[in-house]
Amino acid sequence: MSNRSSLTKAAAFNDAAFPSTEELNDDQRGLIADFNRRLVDKTIETEEAVCLCGATDFVPVAEYDRYRICQPTVICRACGLLQSRPRMSDKALDWFYGSDHYRAMYDPEFLEMTSAEFNRMLPRARMAFLKSALNGHRYDSVLEVGCASGLNLYTFFKEGKRVVGYDLARKPVAFGRSLGMDLRDGSYQDIAGGPYDLILLS
Repeated sequence: MSNRSSLTKAAAFNDAAFPSTEELNDDQRGLIADFNRRLVDKTIETEEAVCLCGATDFVPVAEYDRYRICQPTVICRACGLLQSRPRMSDKALDWFYGSDHYRAMYDPEFLEMTSAEFNRMLPRARMAFLKSALNGHRYDSVLEVGCASGLNLYTFFKEGKRVVGYDLARKPVAFGRSLGMDLRDGSYQDIAGGPYDLILLS
């Protein structure tokens, strides 16, 4: 199989005109179309990094995600890791998440969070899975990178655990702070105050 052959030719993965599986409003569709145009004209900076295993040989899997964003996904021939390639540079990622562009495209309700909306979304938190995975292990401090408004941290917070969360999306972080949680603007490079008993990277 050559480097340019794809594991699948399914339209859902490769056809820009294939309908999204998500319910998108007009604003979201407009943002996605604009984002794709900016990727094509390279005003959004991307890079082609080597795999975590050090390999550079990949097989294409998909050109578009379920929102119809142009995000090529490949699989490493050496270790089988799925990854975005090319991917946004650190500079582009800081803009994408820090400007709330990401939330406006994927989850616009996060940008205008209310207490009622937060409580409605709590079941989306991964508490059942986390509790079963912890299986009785003791933990007193919890760190999450990519915490948004703190949905995954909130139950731990209410149980009296020390919780710290980092995210580049300022509005969701500010809302989580208004609930009393220690949520901070930043990413993994900014982590401080450890060690932590439990770290969430979801």
